[in-house]
Amino acid sequence: MRASAIASIRRGIAAEFGTLSHPFSLFSSDLPQCRRHFSSLFRLDFNNVNDVQSASLVFREMIRVKPPPSSSSMFNNLLDVVVKMEQYTYALYMFDEMRQSGASINLYTMTIVMNCYCLINRVDFGFAVLGCCFKVGYEPDVVTFSTLLKGLCLDDKVIEAEQLFSKMLDYNICEPNEVMISTLINGLCKRGYTSRACDLLEFLETTSWKPNVYAYTALIDGLFKDERVEDALRLFRKMIDNDIPPDVVTYNSMIHGLCGVGRWRDVKYLLDEMVKCKVSLDMVAFNILVNAHCKEGNMKEAGDVVEVMIQQNISPNVFTYSALIDGYSSQGRMDEAKEIFHSIVNQGLKPDIITYASLLKGFCKEGMVDEAWSLFLEVPHKGLQHTTNTYSTMIHGLFRQGRFIEGWDLFNHMEAQQVHPDLVTYTILLDGLLKDHQIDKAFSFLRMMEERGFYPDIITYGILIKGLCADARVDAARHILNWLPSKGLRPNVQIGIAAEFGTLSHPFSLFSSDLPQCRRHFSSLFRLDFNNVNDVQSASLVFREMIRVKPPPSSSSMFNNLLDVVVKMEQYTYALYMFDEMRQSGASINLYTMTIVMNCYCLINRVDFGFAVLGCCFKVGYEPDVVTFSTLLKGLCLDDKVIEAEQLFSKMLDYNICEPNEVMISTLINGLCKRGYTSRACDLLEFLETTSWKPNVYAYTALIDGLFKDERVEDALRLFRKMIDNDIPPDVVTYNSMIHGLCGVGRWRDVKYLLDEMVKCKVSLDMVAFNILVNAHCKEGNMKEAGDVVEVMIQQNISPNVFTYSALIDGYSSQGRMDEAKEIFHSIVNQGLKPDIITYASLLKGFCKEGMVDEAWSLFLEVPHKGLQHTTNTYSTMIHGLFRQGRFIEGWDLFNHMEAQQVHPDLVTYTILLDGLLKDHQIDKAFSFLRMMEERGFYPDIITYGILIKGLCADARVDAARHILNWLPSKGLRPNVQMYVIVLVSLYQHGLVMEAKGLLREMEENGCSPCSVTYNFIIRGLLKRNKFYWAMKFLKEMIIRGFMADLSTISMIIYMMQRREKKTRYKNHRINPTKLSTEDVRGPEERNALSSRRDSSITAPSLPPPDTDDDDYL
Repeated sequence: MRASAIASIRRGIAAEFGTLSHPFSLFSSDLPQCRRHFSSLFRLDFNNVNDVQSASLVFREMIRVKPPPSSSSMFNNLLDVVVKMEQYTYALYMFDEMRQSGASINLYTMTIVMNCYCLINRVDFGFAVLGCCFKVGYEPDVVTFSTLLKGLCLDDKVIEAEQLFSKMLDYNICEPNEVMISTLINGLCKRGYTSRACDLLEFLETTSWKPNVYAYTALIDGLFKDERVEDALRLFRKMIDNDIPPDVVTYNSMIHGLCGVGRWRDVKYLLDEMVKCKVSLDMVAFNILVNAHCKEGNMKEAGDVVEVMIQQNISPNVFTYSALIDGYSSQGRMDEAKEIFHSIVNQGLKPDIITYASLLKGFCKEGMVDEAWSLFLEVPHKGLQHTTNTYSTMIHGLFRQGRFIEGWDLFNHMEAQQVHPDLVTYTILLDGLLKDHQIDKAFSFLRMMEERGFYPDIITYGILIKGLCADARVDAARHILNWLPSKGLRPNVQIGIAAEFGTLSHPFSLFSSDLPQCRRHFSSLFRLDFNNVNDVQSASLVFREMIRVKPPPSSSSMFNNLLDVVVKMEQYTYALYMFDEMRQSGASINLYTMTIVMNCYCLINRVDFGFAVLGCCFKVGYEPDVVTFSTLLKGLCLDDKVIEAEQLFSKMLDYNICEPNEVMISTLINGLCKRGYTSRACDLLEFLETTSWKPNVYAYTALIDGLFKDERVEDALRLFRKMIDNDIPPDVVTYNSMIHGLCGVGRWRDVKYLLDEMVKCKVSLDMVAFNILVNAHCKEGNMKEAGDVVEVMIQQNISPNVFTYSALIDGYSSQGRMDEAKEIFHSIVNQGLKPDIITYASLLKGFCKEGMVDEAWSLFLEVPHKGLQHTTNTYSTMIHGLFRQGRFIEGWDLFNHMEAQQVHPDLVTYTILLDGLLKDHQIDKAFSFLRMMEERGFYPDIITYGILIKGLCADARVDAARHILNWLPSKGLRPNVQMYVIVLVSLYQHGLVMEAKGLLREMEENGCSPCSVTYNFIIRGLLKRNKFYWAMKFLKEMIIRGFMADLSTISMIIYMMQRREKKTRYKNHRINPTKLSTEDVRGPEERNALSSRRDSSITAPSLPPPDTDDDDYL
């Protein structure tokens, strides 16, 4: 039995983390003992461990120590930290790693493991660990058993928990403590076993194991929930008599229970008692009182409680205001309810869905359905999800106004959004059918409810009987009335009167009888299910079914819903076709329909047609709203007309056409930033901050992203801090933009700070954030760090995707580590992922860079067979690889194939082709090709001209190269250091010393002063061309200017000196090695003068004249 439990544990962890050998093999008789100290790990600071990533780093540092420490306390501390993060599965993974590494494990470690299993609802695994504890000789204590008892309660096994407790006492296994007692009593009460909890508490009061305040509070709360008010009061008095002072939680439970049964005198007594005992009311207590008064309709008293809260420096929260809104709404005082609602926003709080539900209910109850509908549509824009309650309330409000088709449309939308209806929803829908006199459909609907597992209650049947009576079907109503007892339901007085006399005034307050009679038939459209519309074909079938109805429905909502579905498929042209069909068939069209049409035109880059539709809206009397103008503004931005979009926005404000909302503001700021108008976007945001139209997180994020793209890093950081100061919390997209921007400029310290901030704000890294980090590390060449990030991704159950692996391949390829790049590439396929064209491009670039052109060619040919299309990038990379190998004909053939496949070359492609012509010494063709590029609209940049200058110098056309160098500023281009170096080296190579010196001066005058890089380039260039003398001259000048030669340059000098020494020895020249370094840097005149004064037996080699190659001279 124990073995099977252990096997289950093993499988559970292995499923989460990959592989696991034997999770409890450490419990053998030869348990290894560690005898050495823990080394330097005492320096680890767990205060900085605030997420799984940092925990993993610390754990890895601890586990690396060999042998592992003999003390388990630090591992236990880290496990505790991870458990507090609620990362229970990772804690179990850490335990398994500890076991495999031979780390010390004690009873406390095992208790943590049991706790983790209990918290993931696997208490059975917890007991398996207990068995292992007994096996190795650990003696479980009260903490261990409390952990398991809590696990049983969490797993709804409170009777087993009670039995375990009894056995502990019977067999004297351990003494129960207050935590264990409170846990068990709370578990019994939570599961409805209040009487058993009472018996247990009474028994414990006779022993030395006294219950504490938490146990009494749990039982009091359970008694109130069971409506045993007097028992709860008796227990409260008994608790005080036993010298156990109640705390604020106890008083809260008492107040909540007494308010629920209207015992206000007792509540007042309790409040006085709290004052006497100096127990201050907290937020929970105040909210209980406010909510209770509101439920009772005592709005003045509720307001008084709120005033007392404020006086005691306890700010009301959203729950407080929601209770007030519900109270005012229940009394029909909607102006006051709306005032409270607006005050929530003004105070910087965010209404939740309960707040919206309370206000919706009030609007619908008072017949203010249009206001309710506007509020209902606002909910998703506030980042909230509609619930079954909000949908049901809105549907009922529409039915009360006789707007049955709209109500059913909303129900269809509810199901499309996968919000599941409940019995209340179905009862409302049944009432709608009955009010619309669709009796047969109502009975069919009733059967469908039961088939779905929703069995009508007495309220549902009351609605049905009322509907039958209203439709003069009294016999059927009486039949149902007589049939109800067989369903276990007891008819009430109102239902009986209705069945007897055919009338009913108010069977249920929610469904009033003054609903206007519906004059439209429902047709069969309620059966249409937009969930199944997932392509144009299915959309067409549904549309045809809708359009066949004659006359077409007077409500446009269903057509609009279908248009929305088609637009989400990005089938904009078909949506426009549907609109034209609707118009011709006489289907109802409203402003929302017209806005969808404008949106379609904008999305196919015909914003001009969108404005034409706007003109039609004005013509037929529609009043365009903020959604309409936001759509057009977005269209202008998509069409690269952001200045016109900004002008439209300004006119809207100047002429007070409509109030801009957050979507419109974000759209415009994002559009300006995307098109490079970041400064204008900054000005706009600063202006809006002075108005009531505050930008939201999306606007700030768009601007931060734009600032980073403009390399205005400090401005982006300032805006980020300002955003937080304005109480606009960044979301994961904001953090992603920040991380991406900071990684791009190598600000790793700031990146680390941001990651810590995300943990503090409980913003989890998503796939995008992880990929940004991986890609940034790969670009920097930090492949180990990139691999560490991927490990953390996997630990956080975020599987790397193709982008992640492509970044790794690109990183390894850039370093020439092609074996590792290929290994990553094959692992993508093995994991069932499909490499994309970017993956292939990264690997192609690596192969070509390392001269593995045949491997690159094989990979290139593989691409079409994988269902991928070659891009300009892949063609350009392959052509460049062929040219680097001197395979010019094959490169040009591939370019011709590229054009035949209608893959359009870009400037990079043309620059590669130009480079190929120059390397093939086809200079005249290169100039013709340059002209052809410009004729095709591809104007050379500084890189193209750099390649041209290099090619001309390699072909000994230095004058032409200098001419282009001098001509570049007239093209608005500034020559860089590399260009000057190429020409300088070429001039020295050809003995044009004065010209070279002149160019060097010219270089300085043009603000391109020689630096360490320049000198190193020149020296290496001269050494490659065997111009040792001039290389040494530049080395001397370089040192005088305070620059140092780099490692590559020094290596080349040493190599040249060694080669020179070998050749001079071959010619039987004698050399004084101690003088070599000084003599070699002297000029010819100095050497000749010096040699005449030397002993004739010692001769020094003279350096070659500056216009002679060293090898030729030797």
